[in-house]
Amino acid sequence: MRKFWALLACVVSLGIGHIACRPVKVKSNLDADGSSAQASPVPQSYDASTPAEPATCPGASLRVIGGQPVAAMSLLAAGSVKVWTKGQRFCSGTLIGPQHIVTAAHCFREPIRVEDLRIGFGIDGEPDPNVRVLAYHIHPAYKGIPNQVTPVPEVPLYDVAVILFQGTLPEVMRPVPLAKPSFLAPGLSVLVAGYGAYASADREHRPLSSVAIKIDQIFPDQRELQLQRGEAKGACFGDSGGPTYLAGDGGACLFLVGSTTGPGRNTKGTCESGGGTLMDLTRYQGWMSCAYKAMGAPLLTLAQDASGDDCS
Repeated sequence: MRKFWALLACVVSLGIGHIACRPVKVKSNLDADGSSAQASPVPQSYDASTPAEPATCPGASLRVIGGQPVAAMSLLAAGSVKVWTKGQRFCSGTLIGPQHIVTAAHCFREPIRVEDLRIGFGIDGEPDPNVRVLAYHIHPAYKGIPNQVTPVPEVPLYDVAVILFQGTLPEVMRPVPLAKPSFLAPGLSVLVAGYGAYASADREHRPLSSVAIKIDQIFPDQRELQLQRGEAKGACFGDSGGPTYLAGDGGACLFLVGSTTGPGRNTKGTCESGGGTLMDLTRYQGWMSCAYKAMGAPLLTLAQDASGDDCS
């Protein structure tokens, strides 16, 4: 999604059913040795043709390298996906149900045929031939990303889209439950993940990477989060639509809190500036729920909230 970042003149360095874990802050001394977590019991495969079931937290430890590629068997890799939109263009996204993905609306800024969409899994995110996209919905109030970066959000951006697919997922994949809005607070450490670039001038295809960063500000009315800036940490082009996770039970499970929209509103607009603007997905669950229902695949793990009024 390089054109999006250029358009903004900024390329940033970026309840639900029963959840068997407690939300806690991510510690700054996360394991950084890059080793794989011990695999927890997982289904042999997810048959995406079956109805969604409530998400649960797996009992595996969290292993990441801040700002570096994640381990193949980590929970980060189990929930993150790569969305190929057209040719070599791509965004990042999150698996939130057996056949359900959430990403950014601006990834579909050009008309895209369903048959041209492809989904990739694993740390390399190569398109999976066993998975076929059935439909996607863009938030009806999405009007594009403004060209001007303002200090404080004035209106919601509605930069959210959902994808429905069919096929059998790799056995290591596991849907990630949405957090509750009450889990969030300024200063909370989160994990930003995506398949994007490592720097403003980077043009290589990169594996799934993650970095620990803190939430700076929360704007409930705009359903938006701002990440802490000035530490050369965050997202970059290609990370659009990708997940921001909160770790629970000391890293035993992950909750999804946001998706990457673009640069932090108070940054210089480069990947190296750090920070980032996120859609607060904890407050978009009502709309996502009705969108999936309209596509014929309800996801019962999503909470009902005021965003359900946005359904068209």
